[in-house]
Order: sequence, then structure tokens, then C-alpha cells
Amino acid sequence: MLGIFDLLLKLWRGRSLARVLEQLSRVLVVCLLVGIAAGQPVKQDAATLELARSIYSSSFTALRQAKTLEELRKLSDDLDAPEWISVDRFGRTILTRQDADRDLESLLALPPERRVTGMDILWAERDSDRLSVVAWMMPNVAERVDAEGEFGPKGASHKLTRGTLIRDVFVKTADGWRRIRHDKLTPNDMVLAVDGAARIVPPLDERHHATPAR
Repeated sequence: MLGIFDLLLKLWRGRSLARVLEQLSRVLVVCLLVGIAAGQPVKQDAATLELARSIYSSSFTALRQAKTLEELRKLSDDLDAPEWISVDRFGRTILTRQDADRDLESLLALPPERRVTGMDILWAERDSDRLSVVAWMMPNVAERVDAEGEFGPKGASHKLTRGTLIRDVFVKTADGWRRIRHDKLTPNDMVLAVDGAARIVPPLDERHHATPAR
């Protein structure tokens, strides 16, 4: 910090106030970038992760056990706020709470085991009365024939693990945690792993890298 004051004093003696402020802004940006680069890895808070797991586990259990529309409506009330929206990967609102509630009857018609399979929580973070959760939604494994040779020789069979990356935002209310936003961040059923080998983990190949020009 002393070095910054020394720099300011030198600039003040030889330049205008505008130039001093310009140089100061540059120094502060550099300091910020250095601080970010040297920052410690963020650790998942165990209590927040357990909070997120409990919210979803309770909802998934109620969804499978529901036998009437009234039970599904109660589940919807317990999970989502009236202002809940679902947003696609382009930032467009594709569903509101009213839209979703109209689909409850078709959801009830599905066999319980097909209503939801689960999710893998990647990150859960709480900030006061807000909770943000990033997860792979409904990961599943199925064997498929690779007709185009995307994963190896054409015609070979592979076990593909698929899922959809989502982010949910909750707020703490007088009645408990309620979801206000559901963001779908990737297309449905992205291939996450082929024959057990993960594909959506760093480092990816050069086609996926975005780096400063040399």
C-alpha cells in the first residue's frame, strides 16, 4: 500500500490530477488481478451442501410418492415461490409457475420411477437469505451405437453418461426455502462420459480454450 502512495506523490508532482487518477485506476486494476490470480481455492461448505441435498431429496421423494393432483400442488407450493421462472440457456423465460402447474396432470400420469431420477450437485453456496445450486440434472447411463464415429470407430457401442447442467436460486421465506429461478445452462442430455471416461472436465482440447492472444 505504501508503494501506491509513493507513486501517487510522484505523479502528483509532475502531472495533472486527471492523469493521476488515470494511473491510479490502472494500478488498482493490476492489484485486483494479482489478488484474483493468487487467491486460494474456494471450498464447498458442508452445511450448505447438506441443505441443498435435503431440499432436493425431500422434493424428489414427494414427487415419486404423489398419487393425486393435490399432492403435486402441495409439492409445488413447498418447492417453488409464486414468482418462480424457468430460463433457457439463451436467457429466455420459457416457463412460469402458472405454466408449470398446468403440466402437473401429465406429470402425475408418468410412472413414479420416471418422474425424476436424481441429480449430482456440483456447487451449493449460501449468501444470507439466498441459496444458489449448480448441478447435473437427471444424469443417466445408456448404451448407444456410435453411428457417426464421434467417440471412436463407427458402429461401435458405448455406454454414454448424459445430463443437463442447471442452476437453481432459492430465497429464504417465512415458510422455508423457496426456489425463484431455474436456469438450464446446457442442452438436454449432454454427453458427460463415454464408457466411464469423463468428457466434461478440464483440461479440454484446444477447440474449447479461450486464452489471450500471444
